[in-house]
Amino acid sequence: MTAPTYQRWRPALRLIRPLAARHQHSLADVAAKQARLFITHDVAIPGGESPFAIDIYRPIGRPDPLPVLIWWHGGGFVAGEKSAACCLATGLAEATGCVVISADYALSPESAYPTAVLQGHTLLTYVAANAAALGIDPQRVVLGGDSAGSGLAAQLVGMQTNPQLAQRMGTTPADLTVRGAVLYCGPSNMDTLAQTGFPFLKVFLPAYTGRRDWHSLARLDELSAVKWVTPDWPPTLLTGGDADPMTAQVIELRDALHRNGVQTVTDIHEATGEGLGHEYEVRYDTVAGRHVLDLTASFLRDHLGETRSADTEV
Repeated sequence: MTAPTYQRWRPALRLIRPLAARHQHSLADVAAKQARLFITHDVAIPGGESPFAIDIYRPIGRPDPLPVLIWWHGGGFVAGEKSAACCLATGLAEATGCVVISADYALSPESAYPTAVLQGHTLLTYVAANAAALGIDPQRVVLGGDSAGSGLAAQLVGMQTNPQLAQRMGTTPADLTVRGAVLYCGPSNMDTLAQTGFPFLKVFLPAYTGRRDWHSLARLDELSAVKWVTPDWPPTLLTGGDADPMTAQVIELRDALHRNGVQTVTDIHEATGEGLGHEYEVRYDTVAGRHVLDLTASFLRDHLGETRSADTEV
């Protein structure tokens, strides 16, 4: 992206990025939970469109190989970082015995589409190739994310399960089995996204696509998960709040999954009057946020299987 083009986004980014950096969420007894985990920060992932890193949350005392949840953070594709998922990763790794990987990706407008999603594919390929060293079972993988990260995760699920999308992206599915998807409050249909009235879309989408008129991107359909769902799509957990404009997109994806016979678990609030806004799912100081965390843990146990402690008799 040229310097003049980047300059156009600087005022908005000065507002959005600090807000995202402060978007931290409390989890009760987080220090005690982390004491039962081995956490590795800033693991560099080689290859890809540009350098990126991951954090790995690994339960202590669980024998290899362990199932894994790979998570992409939110932030409108222009903000956020992997540490934003610290409480989610801590809570889920401690509750389920799964490894949780929280991934960074290249932010826009410095890097435009498809850099971030290709980095996600690079990560899946890396996990598959290094599963033994990571102590991960590549046949028990769930992909997930919140907000923009949900959109990335959904596109990656499509690339793993729909050969037509993989061909469009110029990728080959990674040698792993995606057993499920956890998608919090994310976009799913570029044809109707603007109709949601979601805040800052006039910044997020031009920055991410690299085009002021983002509708003109020839590859725009690649970002619409609803268009790539097949019966091979894995069971999916979907969430959306009654006061979140993005919930309309969540409902579109739910309906597309149901048309294809895909199993879903949902926490979708429609016109309930609860006032659950965007990202209510990760506000763990609320009853609704803690419920989603528990629901997610249950979903992971159901689709990845129970893990056992190292001292459990076999």
